Amino acid sequence: MKHPCETIRKQLADYLEQNLEPTAAQAVEAHLEACEACRAECHRLARVPELLQHWAPPVPTEAIWRGVQVRLRQKRLFMPRKVYALIGSAAAVLALVAFWQWWSRPTPPPALTQMDMEPFYRAHLDWAPHTEAVNLHLSLSSRGEVNDGAR
Repeated sequence: MKHPCETIRKQLADYLEQNLEPTAAQAVEAHLEACEACRAECHRLARVPELLQHWAPPVPTEAIWRGVQVRLRQKRLFMPRKVYALIGSAAAVLALVAFWQWWSRPTPPPALTQMDMEPFYRAHLDWAPHTEAVNLHLSLSSRGEVNDGAR
């Protein structure tokens, strides 16, 4: 179990700013009445807000400002390198993905081309006289329903 002074000292800042629950605040007050060391610590902490009100942050000297400006220039020079490296890396990745997509695409089926119909017509003329096809062709052509593709 922690020593009571450790627990109270952790609560002193909240006690001074009145951020403790009423029962916890009463416990701190009771301990401060009985403990001289914690009471002295409470008095030291109570002075901190007043000291901070009168504290002015130090003004940077000219040498410090020059150093800051040099560092900013160095960072500006360094940042474009990072940006260019990032852009180059992204472009390389995109190029690899595009090449991979192109390379791995399936081969398209051969394109259908217009056939030379001459062998077909010769074969048709060879077997047509032996079938009803000649009569059908003549019948359809007399009505204008046959499209030989020669028109």
